Formats: sequence, C-alpha cells, structure tokens
Amino acid sequence: MAEVQRDPWAEELIYAPAQGIGGWLWIPLIQLLVTPLAVVGGILKIVKPMVAAAQAHELAKMPAFDAATAVVILASVAQAAMAVYCLILLFRKRERLPRAITRWYWLTIAVSALTVLQFTASPSAFQDIVNAAATAGSIGRSATFSILSCGLFIVYFAVSTRVKNTFVR
Repeated sequence: MAEVQRDPWAEELIYAPAQGIGGWLWIPLIQLLVTPLAVVGGILKIVKPMVAAAQAHELAKMPAFDAATAVVILASVAQAAMAVYCLILLFRKRERLPRAITRWYWLTIAVSALTVLQFTASPSAFQDIVNAAATAGSIGRSATFSILSCGLFIVYFAVSTRVKNTFVR
C-alpha cells in the first residue's frame, strides 16, 4: 500500500468539543440566578423605610446618605440587569460570556465598595434604614468577601480551559 504523504507545513487545527456547564461553572450560575432576586429584595428593603413620613424628614438632613443610596440603587439595578444578560449568554453558551461575566464581577465589586461608602456617609442612617445589625466590621467583612470571591472568578474566567471549551459559539 502506498503511504499518504502529509504536508509538514500544514497546520493541524484541533477543536475540542464544547463542554457542558459543570465544575466550577455551577457557582457563577447560582450567583447569576440569585442576584436579580437579591437586588429586588435589597431595593425594597431600602426604599420602604425611606418613604415613611417620619424618616423622610430625618433623611432630608442627610444629603450625602441620600446621594450614596441613590448611587447604590442604580448600581444594583445595573448589576441585576447585567446578571440577566449573563444568564442569557450562559444558557446559549456564547463566547462573549467570559468578557461579560468579568464585567459583571467588576460591577459587583463596585457595588460592594459603594455600599461601604454609603455606610461611611452615615452609619446611623444606614443602620436605621438598610440593615439594623450593620457594623463597620460586618460591612467590611462582607465587602472583603465579595471582592475576594469576585477576584477569584475573574481569574478563573480568564484562564480556565473548561470556560474556553464551553463557550465556543
């Protein structure tokens, strides 16, 4: 039999088959599913006491807290919208997802930082309106945990082979 000659200069393209959502990808999936619900609950928890007549008078004396609260609410709404967008990309296995979810994680870090700034604007108003059990330590721990977990997944989405093989369309 004659041997088939192979061109040594031809590139062999090896495509890995697309993988399903598994491994560490379950954690971002759960985060993306929970985020819109948590944001809606958080906004309702903030807005309900703010519209009460007794507290409206007190809040008028704290414009820094009002401004910080408005920025946190807007950033939270953007975070929820970005989570829904990332969920759509995730279930369609689009190759744009790693960049989009990285942006979502950066937005989550920004919301955590803005929440810390909101607390520092007026700790007493934050405790009265947002979270009665909030202390500087608990807010700091929460923000630190959020930043570390988001940083971990930003790196994961940047270097993971599974992510590159899953989101190929």
